[in-house]
Amino acid sequence: MIILGDIEILTYNSKKVNITEQNFKFHCVRCGECCRVGYRVYIQKEDIKNWIETDQAEIIDYLKIDLKSISLKEFNRHQEEESSAIKEIRKNCINKAYDEKFNELINFIQRNHFYRGKEYTLLRYYTFLPNMRHNPILTPKTFEIVLEGLNKGLDYIINLDSKGFCPFLKLNLCSIHHFKPLACKRFPYKKNGTLRDGEYFLSICKGIVI
Repeated sequence: MIILGDIEILTYNSKKVNITEQNFKFHCVRCGECCRVGYRVYIQKEDIKNWIETDQAEIIDYLKIDLKSISLKEFNRHQEEESSAIKEIRKNCINKAYDEKFNELINFIQRNHFYRGKEYTLLRYYTFLPNMRHNPILTPKTFEIVLEGLNKGLDYIINLDSKGFCPFLKLNLCSIHHFKPLACKRFPYKKNGTLRDGEYFLSICKGIVI
């Protein structure tokens, strides 16, 4: 994307389009394009509360812990800052030692998540080290566990299928359209209300109206 003053120029449907706040409009047409790009959809507390209230129990089977939120910075040269869960532990280490809080987090994950990996006893090493050979899928057992995990600094995301597509994409439509996560409802906007700055994301979206 090229920024020229307050005008953003991007490729859309194979042509250059000028977008300003005055002429940009968006309406989701359920084209399914954003469901196939494979980006992380972060789950928020509002999503969980909505799914509990509307009895969308089946969604829980498609959530998992984002391993980036529990990786250790000292073992990951590509990680510029502390992961969210580890940062939360350090923030609350006034009365308890770091190791004790760290083990509490591990125990919370082990007790309250279904584990898919080679050996359950290897959870500590394969979960908290980057670039792991056996990429564990840690699925929460209940929505209440997700809420507790979010409070502990864990991040939860949708577990994509083997093609990297959203598992809720059925017949090229979102099967949970009325209950989809806030991150999906906001697309192509960011959480702060601004447009995504990736030309690719905007170019695939058929809901953009100029």
